[in-house]
Amino acid sequence: MTIYAFKKPPERVETLEEHIKNGIHFIRNFYIAKKYHLFVRHRLEKFGYNYSDDEVVNSILTAYAYHDIGKACKKLQEKIRIGGGAPGHEILSAVILYKHLREVGKITPITRGIVLAISLHMGALRRLNESLNEAVKHLSPLPKEAIIEFNRILDDCWPKDLFVPKLAERDMNLTLKDLHLLIEEVEDYVFLRLVGDVVGKAAVIMAAYLFLHPVITADEYAVCKSQGKEPRSWILEFLRSKCAAFTVL
Repeated sequence: MTIYAFKKPPERVETLEEHIKNGIHFIRNFYIAKKYHLFVRHRLEKFGYNYSDDEVVNSILTAYAYHDIGKACKKLQEKIRIGGGAPGHEILSAVILYKHLREVGKITPITRGIVLAISLHMGALRRLNESLNEAVKHLSPLPKEAIIEFNRILDDCWPKDLFVPKLAERDMNLTLKDLHLLIEEVEDYVFLRLVGDVVGKAAVIMAAYLFLHPVITADEYAVCKSQGKEPRSWILEFLRSKCAAFTVL
């Protein structure tokens, strides 16, 4: 099946496959090739968490791969297909990944950072309470057919030597309880309530912001790539300032 990330012809038509593959290509050829994952690993070591290079690379790629999966939920995909937007998709994307991580028993500081990064990646455009309200309106199942397509996309673009973070191929029903569990997970980080395990919570916040950097930049690159346009000035200026020899664009 075809899943759309955006559909407003003739302005822009982009499939989720294009969006994921173009963004993963960007991250692998800029961030990973330039050893950004080593910087992330070293920063997390300062908090007492030791992850392998492969774990960090996989985490960066997973944050990007899952950041728009909420657009494949039934109600949002229907809205996108008739030319509507996808408000609240970032929350639904985080709900999906967090539910999956709970099911497979992989709730760790680094995966919490991924979930938080996904929850916040649209923060420049709307407030979190607005995103939550929209997520409630569009809360709906992620169909099995969409999951099969998502997993195929990941198989096609993932590094061959790394674990592919695929979803179980069955309908995923998203409930208000799932949404509440996500809110309980991220609220302390969002509102900087650093009580209890202060170091652990600070590490999650650090990881989230380190993942947000490539997610937001790759997101912009993928959108422009799908339109056949050059990325906007802010991304070009950033990339050129960091690496004069950068050749992906």
